[in-house]
Amino acid sequence: MHWLNQRLILLAATACLFILGIGLFGHGLWIHAKAQLAQVLLERAWTQTSVEGVSAKPWPWADMAPAFHLSLPGQDQSFVVLSNTSGEALAFAPGHHQETPMPGDPGTVVVSGHRDTHFTILKDIKKGDTINVTREPGKIITYHVIDLKIVQWNKSGIDPWADKEVLVLSTCFPFDGLEQTDLRYLVYAERLNNISPSVSTSQPS
Repeated sequence: MHWLNQRLILLAATACLFILGIGLFGHGLWIHAKAQLAQVLLERAWTQTSVEGVSAKPWPWADMAPAFHLSLPGQDQSFVVLSNTSGEALAFAPGHHQETPMPGDPGTVVVSGHRDTHFTILKDIKKGDTINVTREPGKIITYHVIDLKIVQWNKSGIDPWADKEVLVLSTCFPFDGLEQTDLRYLVYAERLNNISPSVSTSQPS
C-alpha cells in the first residue's frame, strides 16, 4: 500500500509538471503571437496618425499611440514605436522614452523593447548597420550604428540632451535570460550627416 501511494504521488507530480510545462509553453507562444498580431493594428494606427496628423490609438482602451516608425534594413525588420514605455506598451511594441527627444531633434532618442519579442533582433545588429526612422510621411531619418554596449541599467551614461543626434535601442541582457536582470544591451546609432570619429566604438564584452 505504501508503495502504491508513492507511485500515485509520483504520477500526480509528473502530471502537474507536464501540465505546467504546456501552460508555460502556451504562454510563451501567446506572448509572441500577441506581439506580432499587435503590429497589424499598430501599422494601421500609424498610417492614420501619419497621414491625418491626429494621434490614433491602435485599440480603444490603449494607453499609448504610435510615435514613429523604426526600420532595420539589414535584418529586414520594421516596427511601430509607441509613445511610452509602460508595461502595456512594451507588451505590444517597442516604446519611446518620453523624457528623451523625438527623432530629428537634437539629443539622444531612447527606444526600449523586450529581449524575447521585438528587440531580440538587436543581437544581430553590427556596427555600420543602418537604422531608418520615419517620423512623418516622406521624412526618413537615417542613423548609422557606431557602438554596442552592455551596461548596468543605471550606469548607461546616456545624455538625452547631448549636442549630437543619437538613437539608442535598449533591451535586457542576456538575450536568452528568463529572469529579471540589471544589465542592458544598448545599440548606439548616430545620424548619418552628424557622425563624429570621437565616439567610442568598443565592442560589448
